[in-house]
Amino acid sequence: MPRALRLHFSHAIYHVINRGNYRAPIFGSPGAADAFEKCLFEAVDLHHWRLHAFVIMSNHFHLAVETPEANLAESVHWLNCTYATRFNRFRKERGHVFQGRYHAGLIQPGPSLLRVVNYIHLNPVRAKLTDFAGLPDYRQGSLGHFLREPRPKALSCADWLREVPLTDDAGGWQAYGRLLADLTADPARQKQEGFDAMDRAWAIGDKDWKQDIATSFRQEGAAEPPCGAERDAIRAERWRQALEASLRRIGRTREDLMVARKGADWKIGLAAELRQTCGANHAWLARELNLGKASSARIHLCRWRSNHGTAHADHSAQSAPGF
Repeated sequence: MPRALRLHFSHAIYHVINRGNYRAPIFGSPGAADAFEKCLFEAVDLHHWRLHAFVIMSNHFHLAVETPEANLAESVHWLNCTYATRFNRFRKERGHVFQGRYHAGLIQPGPSLLRVVNYIHLNPVRAKLTDFAGLPDYRQGSLGHFLREPRPKALSCADWLREVPLTDDAGGWQAYGRLLADLTADPARQKQEGFDAMDRAWAIGDKDWKQDIATSFRQEGAAEPPCGAERDAIRAERWRQALEASLRRIGRTREDLMVARKGADWKIGLAAELRQTCGANHAWLARELNLGKASSARIHLCRWRSNHGTAHADHSAQSAPGF
């Protein structure tokens, strides 16, 4: 059976879900969940997402994410592969971490986005991982971050708060807490808002909007973003421009890349920067930076990270105001 096309366009919003392979509890420990959250925030920054909400459960995650650059497939691939690599390296294991193709249901902007965000935020309560009173302290999700300071810059709440309407301040979050409390106490309303089908829906919105989306699927046989040679060429050109800019900044040239030894620390540092900032893959880095084989580039980068670490924002929690 052929896979359904994913419809990509600028500023599309998706409900993204992926599960651990064989539904294994890949986020079962706080450390694993924190590591995935770090990867998620890196993906938001690298691929210029707007992250409206997220929650990390024991064996899967939910995102409400907007893609200004129509790059969902590439971005989620980066997120899944980066986390899987770090997960396997830490546990000294090999193999697939996620079960396969992720689910990505399109979301209509407006009230439908609010419904998905509410569903995501109430997931830990619905799964009985916490009761409602403990929800503000559930650390593996966006709700706790919205309630605490400093808030990660990756998160965006203005669009869906506007639908209530509420303001992004203490009073607004108190009111949002009451909205979630009312939803928790009213299973019939949860069903009316589509909570039971949210994980399976190909599109979440009103009837006319979904019909328009379905028409787009039929009319655009190539609804996926550019693929094959065209996609690779576009991506490689972006990486090449980033490389040229970095070389100018550090006062190096292409010739320096070719004559310096393959494991030169400055070259590995440059590779780590390009990997971090624009997602350049190991094969391209190995070729363009003269690092040897792709496997050699991967080993060099692993050693470099072990010695130098990776810069990341401090998202340490402070006391939550609660609802």
